Amino acid sequence: MDVLNTSLTFFLIVFGTVADTVLARCVLEPVNMVVFSNIPSMSVTQRNQSEYLVRDITSYLLEDSTVHVNLLSNTVTEIISLHKTSDNSSWIRNISFANYAETTTKFSNTITSAAIDNELESRFSVNKYKSMAEFVVLLFSDKTKLDTVSQFLKKKKTFVVVFGLAIPEIFKSVASRYDYIYQVGNADDLEEVTKNITERIACDSGKYCDTDEFSLGKGNKCRNCTPYCLQNTDTCSIHCTFVNGGESEHTVGVEQVLEDNKTVVILGIVGAITVFVLMLLMYFLFKRCRKHQSKSTNSENIMLHINDKFPVPVSETEEDIDLPFIEETVEDEETTAKKVDKLDKVSENEEDKIVLDFANNRELELNLLGDKVQYKPVHH
Repeated sequence: MDVLNTSLTFFLIVFGTVADTVLARCVLEPVNMVVFSNIPSMSVTQRNQSEYLVRDITSYLLEDSTVHVNLLSNTVTEIISLHKTSDNSSWIRNISFANYAETTTKFSNTITSAAIDNELESRFSVNKYKSMAEFVVLLFSDKTKLDTVSQFLKKKKTFVVVFGLAIPEIFKSVASRYDYIYQVGNADDLEEVTKNITERIACDSGKYCDTDEFSLGKGNKCRNCTPYCLQNTDTCSIHCTFVNGGESEHTVGVEQVLEDNKTVVILGIVGAITVFVLMLLMYFLFKRCRKHQSKSTNSENIMLHINDKFPVPVSETEEDIDLPFIEETVEDEETTAKKVDKLDKVSENEEDKIVLDFANNRELELNLLGDKVQYKPVHH
C-alpha cells in the first residue's frame, strides 16, 4: 500500500509540474516605466504608502529596466530617473517623496493630461519596431482631479492606483484594463496591490507595443489591432488583450496556452502516465514475488518441521516400528527390514494445499483450512 500511495503521489506531482510549466506563461522582461505621483493631494500616510509602492515595484523589475519617477500636478517635476544595474542600488535612497512635502504647497490637486502626454512623448519611443514594453503608473488620491483623458495616454499600458476611500469615475477610463486599476484604502491593502501590479507587469512585459497594437516578437513591427478585432479573429483574441478591457484574454487564455504548447502538454501527460503505469507494474510484481517467497519459505519450514518431529529411524531388526507414515517392506537376499518413507519434498498447488512427497513416490496431501490441517493420503 505504501508503494501504491507513493506511485500516486509521484504521478500527481509530475502532472502538476507539467501543468504549472505549461500554464505559467508570464516571464518578466526588462521594461521602460514612467511613474507619476500627485503628491499635493495626498496625506502624509498616503504619501508614505505611495513611496513604498514605487520602491517595491522598482525593486521587482529586472536589470536593464528604466524607471522615471515624477511629481505630477499641472506640471511635471522629475524626482529620479534610473537605469537598473546589478552594481548600483543608490536609487533606493533617492526615491523619497518626503523631500517634496514642503514644496508641494505650490502645486495643485488638478492635473492636466497635456502634462502627462508631454512627459511620455519624451520618454517613450515612437518607433514601430519595439523591443521593450512601456508602462505608466499613476498614483492619485481620491481628491485628485484630471481635466481629461487623452488618446495618447489611453494607448499606453497604464496602471492607476488611488489612495483613499473611492475611485473617481474618470480614472476608470484611464486604466488600460479592469485589472490595471487599484484602490489602497489602508495599509493592509498595500501588499496585495503591489503583488497584483508586479504579477501583471510580468505577464505583459512581453507585449512590446501600445495597447491597440501587437507584434509577433521582440523587435518585430507593431501592427494595428483594429482590422483583426473587427473580424473577431484569433489574432485579436490572442495578441490584442487590451482591446475591450481584456475580456478576450480570460475567454481564450487557458485554451490558447494549451494550443500553443500542444506538444509539451501531450509529451508531459504521456510521460507522467507512463511513469505511473510502470510504478504500478513494479508494485504488483513486487507483491507477487513477496507472496511466492512467503509460500516457498512456509513449504521449507513445514518440510524441516516434519523431518525434525518424525526422524527416520535406523532399524536393523525385524521388529515393527510404530510410525505415522506409510511403511514399505523391502526384502533382499541378506536381510529384511522395515524402511520408513523419508520426506523428500513439499509442494503447493493453487488451492492452498500442500503435498508431501516421500522418497518411495507416495504422497500425503495437507489441506490448509484456517488454523486446521486436514491430512489426506494420495495414491498413485
